[in-house]
Amino acid sequence: MWMPQLEINNEQILSSILKSTIGVISRRTTDAYATVAVGNAVRDLRLKYASFNFVEVKYAGLIQHKDFINPVEIDPEINNAKIEEIANATNELIKTISNAIGKEAGYFFIREIKENLPHQYNAILRELGINLETLQIDYIINRRNSFKITIKNSDVLRYILKIMFEILEQEESRNYAYETIVELTTRLNTKYRILHYVQINNISIMKDSDLINIKNEVDAIDPLKVGYTIQKIVQEINRDLSQKGCFSFINKIKDRLNNDYIHKFEEMGVNFDVVSLNQVLVVKHVFNALIEVLSESSSTDYAKLIVASQINKYKKIFDFLKLIDITSEKSSENFDSIKVSLKIDSKSPSDIGRGVQRILQNIVTELGEVAGEHFIDRFKSCLGKAYVLRIEEMGVNLHIIDLRQNLNW
Repeated sequence: MWMPQLEINNEQILSSILKSTIGVISRRTTDAYATVAVGNAVRDLRLKYASFNFVEVKYAGLIQHKDFINPVEIDPEINNAKIEEIANATNELIKTISNAIGKEAGYFFIREIKENLPHQYNAILRELGINLETLQIDYIINRRNSFKITIKNSDVLRYILKIMFEILEQEESRNYAYETIVELTTRLNTKYRILHYVQINNISIMKDSDLINIKNEVDAIDPLKVGYTIQKIVQEINRDLSQKGCFSFINKIKDRLNNDYIHKFEEMGVNFDVVSLNQVLVVKHVFNALIEVLSESSSTDYAKLIVASQINKYKKIFDFLKLIDITSEKSSENFDSIKVSLKIDSKSPSDIGRGVQRILQNIVTELGEVAGEHFIDRFKSCLGKAYVLRIEEMGVNLHIIDLRQNLNW
């Protein structure tokens, strides 16, 4: 194997990696824990890599503090081992310790090892087959894949409800948080049956109880349905707090989410960003989806014409439609051709919802049985799950539109 210009031997490679690893772990825990964790990993790998028999990690609790600057002893005989074995052993050592120290610390562990190494060592290690950047990417992917398998619906519900409670408690009071969450879950449980499995306990009175109890039966439900319920709960509280002019609830939720749950929420169809989107963007996405779906069976220009005529037709009934204009410029992308005034953010969400509902109903009716069949399904698919939830929050009932058309036909 070609060696880099700044030559380092096996002893130097392992010494730098082990010292850096111990230093990173000790900053997050203690010197004693760091030497035990690394020492155990080295001993476990000796059966597979004979070169690790030349390595000894001294337990910090048994050495004087002044000697802890060098807790690693390596016999120079290790320099006779093949560099390929050293590289493989080092890569596996880092993977083993990363998995052992826990998912939260592990995200930053390998990066910190790299930053803790002497200058120029990273490039040299890459050439020798020890790529810390690749190890970090592999770690994150493996963690996400294993987490997707082990996390349950009950875990997700408990996690988000606890975050919401803590934010409300911090910003208002414990009583306010308890009353808000209980009122919301009680009010919505007739519509979202998943909430029947949720119990919120008043921990101010029930000292030894958990704040949130989730029945295991919820784990058998389709995760997408659980995600839908979570999105609606967050939307409800965010809407109430926004009307009161309170703090940014969504931003505070996002600040508290860890990486594993962010990925899981995305998988379940939960989108926290769309909850706080302004009405300008929501309206643009709605009319863009209408144009896209209509373009499937006609030209884009004709689709724009249909949508523009619907807007003009209902301007006298729904005032917000006066703030929307569909341009016919052929050079414009569909989304760019939809002009929405910023003033629409001051309009009533429910009024916008009623206007969108009326336009959708009228388009489906005018398309007739053949062209109108499955129109709502295609519209929902084009609009996207998060935006569908947002317009439903504004009062648009796509199910009713679809049901009416099926009954009429």
